[in-house]
Amino acid sequence: MTDTKQNLELAEQKAKALFSTIEERGLIVAGKTEKELCDEIIQIAKEDFGIEKHWSKKIVRTGINTLQPFIANPEDLVIQKDDILFFDFHPVYNDWEADLRKHII
Repeated sequence: MTDTKQNLELAEQKAKALFSTIEERGLIVAGKTEKELCDEIIQIAKEDFGIEKHWSKKIVRTGINTLQPFIANPEDLVIQKDDILFFDFHPVYNDWEADLRKHII
């Protein structure tokens, strides 16, 4: 396996582990705003995974905001019980960029 492929796979594994950590810690709860959850994810990425930068904006969207395109900057909504959530994060790990999206129902 080439170094490039190994580094890309490691960055992807770190991004997946970040999402698993978020779910394991029970951070996705009704009553929290999209921004609050996003800020918590950024903090965990930094403290637990050493991720200092992201190559694009970080997105947590809930409810009607999940229908918005990437370029949109909709109003910060409060997560409601039974909402669908959309996550789009681009962590950089050891100068390698991951791009991972996740939907949670």
